[in-house]
Amino acid sequence: VHVGHDMDHRPLQHAARHGIRRVEQTLEQSLDEPFGHRLAGMLAREMAGKAQVKDVEEAFISAMLHNLGRMLALFYFPAESAAIRQLVQAGGLSDEKASAQVLGLSFENLGMGIARNWGFPDQLVQSMKQLPAGKIRKCVSNSERLCALAGFSNELCDIVLSTPDADRGKALAKLTARYSDSVPVTVEQISGLMEKSM
Repeated sequence: VHVGHDMDHRPLQHAARHGIRRVEQTLEQSLDEPFGHRLAGMLAREMAGKAQVKDVEEAFISAMLHNLGRMLALFYFPAESAAIRQLVQAGGLSDEKASAQVLGLSFENLGMGIARNWGFPDQLVQSMKQLPAGKIRKCVSNSERLCALAGFSNELCDIVLSTPDADRGKALAKLTARYSDSVPVTVEQISGLMEKSM
């Protein structure tokens, strides 16, 4: 993430300048996360207005780092990450429960803990919270809007990168219904956003 010198006084951009380089170096070396984190960031930047997030750079960084714990685990704990994947694929456990079982703490707690240690602003740290299952309620604060947008963008990336073509339309319809109160965007609008971001 490249941040202009005129933004150095802003806490989020300061964190981006000094902390995200570390994340980028980690992700570049992780074969399991080819470019999904960047795509999520680009999608969030395009959809920031829909989610009523005014700062598009903040939207980009929050979405890119939403799954920081999982990304760091992929690089620093490859064997444990493989064991987590096996537990999830065997059925019955979510990423968060499987990671807590294998690592002793969830991906969410790992990412948020590291982000706090790196001095990231609290709003960015809070945007790493994993959202509950079911419909996401209407957001009442910028912090909630940022988290919802980050969650939406990353779930959208997962669908785009790993859902078979035949099932993608249904998955996108389910996603837009889940987030309709917090990130009101249609399946048709997503197609246009994807073209801009790819």
